[in-house]
Amino acid sequence: MRYRLTTLLCLGFLALPMLGCSDNNNSKNAAAEENAVFAVANGCYTISPNGGETFIGPNEDSVASLFLLRPSDLGKYLLFDENSQYLTSDGQQLLLQPSLAFDTTVVDGEVVIEDQLQSEGEWQLLATENGRFMLQHIKSGNYIAEDGTLGDEAAAAPLDFVAQQGCAEFPELSLDASGE
Repeated sequence: MRYRLTTLLCLGFLALPMLGCSDNNNSKNAAAEENAVFAVANGCYTISPNGGETFIGPNEDSVASLFLLRPSDLGKYLLFDENSQYLTSDGQQLLLQPSLAFDTTVVDGEVVIEDQLQSEGEWQLLATENGRFMLQHIKSGNYIAEDGTLGDEAAAAPLDFVAQQGCAEFPELSLDASGE
């Protein structure tokens, strides 16, 4: 009996370091949520702040906007709707624009690059719990709120991205190259 008790105690002490080195489910979930930010790239979605009751978009009617999430950088996206317009913001409300500002212009025959230009259509996608996201307008620093306006981080709505079909194709530059 004493031998069994000693053996069990020794095995218990040997198992303690293994418990301390085991993976934490929270770290696995955080990594999965972080990867979700990249998994939506080039996908077509409607975006809802309240489980599908309403949808984000500047449409006056109740029709949900379809958005193609086009990556502009790691975790940053341009949202391009089914009418070939970009979701932008003035920092307070959502807007649609057919084109975005350029960082290059021609002045007196010279190409001038404005390297500090921040696009009005660029959004940072942040993962939250339960597979939801927050969208931060990079230029203003504000987040999309549940009512479709923009506010500070405390007002940010956790958003559901619902996969769809029918998004517009993103305009790509052509090479206009020819040769052999």
